[in-house]
Amino acid sequence: MGQKINFSAKKTNKLKVLIIIVLVILVTVVLFRSIKNVLNNRQLLNGDDSNKAGTSTVNKKFSTLEELLKNYECRLISKNETNELLTAEIDFKCNLYTDDISNENFFLNLCKAIVEFEDYRNLKLTDENKDITIEVTCENKSIIEFKINGDVNYYLNNDSRLNRDKTYKITEFSIQSEELKTLIDNNWDETKVEFGTKESTYSDYNIYFDEGIKYKTVGKNIYNIVFTENYKQEVAAKLNATATLKQVTNALGEPTFSNGELLYGYVGENVYLFFDFLNKQVSVYPVVKVSKDDETKLKELIGEMNDSLDIKTFASKIALYWTDFDVYNFDSNYVDLKYTLKGVELSIYSGSLKNGIYIYQNYSGDRSIADLENVYIKETDAVYDSEYARSMGEAEKAYKASQQNNVESELYHVELITDQNGDIIKVGFISVDGTRPDVELNDRVYTYVWLNESQILYSVQNKGIYYYDLDTLTKRILVEGEDNYEIKSYENDILTYDDTSVRVEE
Repeated sequence: MGQKINFSAKKTNKLKVLIIIVLVILVTVVLFRSIKNVLNNRQLLNGDDSNKAGTSTVNKKFSTLEELLKNYECRLISKNETNELLTAEIDFKCNLYTDDISNENFFLNLCKAIVEFEDYRNLKLTDENKDITIEVTCENKSIIEFKINGDVNYYLNNDSRLNRDKTYKITEFSIQSEELKTLIDNNWDETKVEFGTKESTYSDYNIYFDEGIKYKTVGKNIYNIVFTENYKQEVAAKLNATATLKQVTNALGEPTFSNGELLYGYVGENVYLFFDFLNKQVSVYPVVKVSKDDETKLKELIGEMNDSLDIKTFASKIALYWTDFDVYNFDSNYVDLKYTLKGVELSIYSGSLKNGIYIYQNYSGDRSIADLENVYIKETDAVYDSEYARSMGEAEKAYKASQQNNVESELYHVELITDQNGDIIKVGFISVDGTRPDVELNDRVYTYVWLNESQILYSVQNKGIYYYDLDTLTKRILVEGEDNYEIKSYENDILTYDDTSVRVEE
């Protein structure tokens, strides 16, 4: 079972992370000193800073520890305190688990409240009847270690054991889509399939709008293909994107995955099949198996990492060996490397106490890999998680477009996509009524103005001003140079920028 990943300052001052997209690009990223141990705290992993000084109202809300505990339906039996340590015997309201349901959040929130009330004094809390001992270590007004029954990774380890034997059923269904059949027969190689005419690209998806197909690739292989209402043929199980919930359940039975009545998912021998009722789409992913050689290599690399605690070498080697990652995000504070289709993720965050390698339910290898240190089995399927995020993102995008207040164009909602510094790196043009393909303009747009409902002029600082047609994806240079290029107005064919006015020829 995993104990911790502890990256000391000596080993993790600076770290080169190897990124592979088409070629191998060596980039330098400053890694961080990680927290000493892994806290069973999902909130901290998501950047919750409520354990920081000055954010709590606990001291204002409660006058005594007894009162605080009563609020959490617990009872103080006895306590002993020094300047540095509070030792207390407590009758907790529940066990660490209720059946197989984790009570992690309850104990986490309770201990954080006590720590804040006690001004970040270290804690040792016991409940002899329930066989619970919790030790909390604080430093600089922050929790740095949360140990339950002597285990700094108590919930990660126990949840991993519970998740080890989970399985899901395989649903049999036929494939009608010729494009999908060809993909399956050709290892999801996009070059082997003729989809029609590509209208645009948006959010990493190639859009064949009239054909009703869009897809995302990782390398040469298609990662996800989506069939929309415009795809008139049956996709699978003699169903298409307009199939109702009743039609789907009549054909395939109860879903393996579901988000209420908005999204149903099934796992076949070769594909994941999702019916997105919210967006009226059928979304398909390949089922990817991890070979014995892959499994052996992964275990070997994890073993090397656990011996050296060198995340640099591990990340570089795994990215070289498996080039089909779909997520590789990093900065000076974190590294997130994910193989969704394989069900493997490396998650290292500064300020998080849940660092490690996560194995999802769709990992096809031997679950005994979780016997290695710093490896944990999750209860969720990485492919379903990906599809859920995609579906919700589609719905949010459509909602924002429908609420757009862009008076210059009734056809498109404009979404400015920025980097961490707030600089625009690309602009999304989202069809308001869904009758046109969404378009993504990959440029550092400084200012822009509409010529009409589907054509714009936009500027890039110190580069120039450009014409762009959303219907034809035509881009044309109007002005080039090193000026500021702040577009101020466009009226009667006259474009005014900086202190200059020019006539725009159609």
